[in-house]
Amino acid sequence: MACRCQAGPPWEEVAGVQSPSAPARPGWGASVGCLEVTEPWDLRPWKGTRVQTPAGAQEKTEARRGTGTCPESHGELQLSARYGPVFTVYLGSRPVVILSGYEAVKEALVDQAEAFSGRGKVATLEKTFNQHGIFFANGDRWKYLRKFTTLSLRNLGMGKKEGEEQIQEEAHCLVEALQNTQGSLLDPSLLLSQAVSNVTCILLFGSRFDYEDEKFRAVVLAAAGTLKEISTSWGQLCEMFSGPLYYLSDILRYLSAPHSRLTDHLSTLATFVSGQIQQHQEKLEPQAPVRDFVDDFLVKMGQEEKASGSGHTDFLLTTVNLLFAGTATVSATLKYAFLLLLKYPEVQDRIQEELSRELGRERAPSLEDRGRLPYTDAFLHEVQRFLALLPMGVPRALTKPTSFRGYDLPQGIEVFPLLGSVLHDPEFFERPEEFDPSRFLDADGRFKKNEAFLPFSLGKRICLGEGLARTELFLFFTTILQNFSLESPSPPGALSLRPAISGFANIPPTFQLRFRPR
Repeated sequence: MACRCQAGPPWEEVAGVQSPSAPARPGWGASVGCLEVTEPWDLRPWKGTRVQTPAGAQEKTEARRGTGTCPESHGELQLSARYGPVFTVYLGSRPVVILSGYEAVKEALVDQAEAFSGRGKVATLEKTFNQHGIFFANGDRWKYLRKFTTLSLRNLGMGKKEGEEQIQEEAHCLVEALQNTQGSLLDPSLLLSQAVSNVTCILLFGSRFDYEDEKFRAVVLAAAGTLKEISTSWGQLCEMFSGPLYYLSDILRYLSAPHSRLTDHLSTLATFVSGQIQQHQEKLEPQAPVRDFVDDFLVKMGQEEKASGSGHTDFLLTTVNLLFAGTATVSATLKYAFLLLLKYPEVQDRIQEELSRELGRERAPSLEDRGRLPYTDAFLHEVQRFLALLPMGVPRALTKPTSFRGYDLPQGIEVFPLLGSVLHDPEFFERPEEFDPSRFLDADGRFKKNEAFLPFSLGKRICLGEGLARTELFLFFTTILQNFSLESPSPPGALSLRPAISGFANIPPTFQLRFRPR
């Protein structure tokens, strides 16, 4: 099954288009691997205003291929090299606009932020969320949820010293759990997910959970499982059959094992959140100080007399959104960081030397230390760039008719800002296919920013947990490397950096390691 691709606007018919070269390796480029250009007789123009195709859109140049070990496959770069930074593909019969590279993405999401602030479809989750919750709502309802959630989490300590101290305490709990493994081989996924999730749970529910708590284990596994299932080839197939083929999409969903697994994962998350809300409702004292996000939302709903309807649905699903994102994304990035340290042991040595020199073995790392640890900071940035966790970005939708780079785009059309193409843009990252932390260091060894480093997206839909995620990555990572050396049972050359699954997200491969106390 191939989606159709054409240069420029979706309504302009293209003739004589040839399929680009097949991707060399799976990765974020494989996310657009289904965007195979079909024969011209299968290209049906979408009815709309005709505009002139931009210069360069019809070029037949091939994308540059690297020789490094980057997880992405350059599949999308081949399309953008052929059609330019703005082009259209068809997901089944559904036209979507693709933005490739930093300049196009920044111009859309920042320079025309309001127009590109709508949320597009994620077919695998569409029926569950039905445009409810902060991730999937649109219009005034989304603006209200965004404003309330941002203010509430800030008031509860996100981005403040109080929040940093909570992360430090959880990092200490994680160190104790890793010490109890006594250097045995393990897959770090579960413990990392539990530690990261506890930081989110403290904000949402006012308490952390023991790593041995079976319900809590089920929740963090459900969050990871959700990210995995929506990233599979089944998830991409659902995208292909959304839109006009809506009922066929239903058949694909309900007859598939991935659908059953995804439904179970989402049910686990929703049941857990519902239980927490119920407990808070039973103990709520409206005049007492707010303890957490759930308390804050319950009080707000009571003040606005939203006893039923979409208010409750948005509340429940916003909390599910935050729990899922706060668990699955940071833990996946930490896991990939550890894999890269096993692949490149000399990098681990350099980071630990920097930590020992600047912090010693006793004092716990803090955010104030980031400036004293430029190589460690550069490494964490390069991990996020190299992995490109959400390579396709989360789809946007135009909130109004918009003129963009000479195209008259209609209201409602979906737009994919390819974050993978930004993080691997050769105009901003020399040899982007190579893993190289030094790209974030200047000639004097100080940390150097790069404007194209955008793992959290841009504009009005930028990840509201960016600051929290960056803090978690830094504190969990430095605390673990201060206390442990990571050892692999396999030689570095035998370790693959290729994502286990590449679609909506790049899912790091499974591996085992030992945490040896230093």
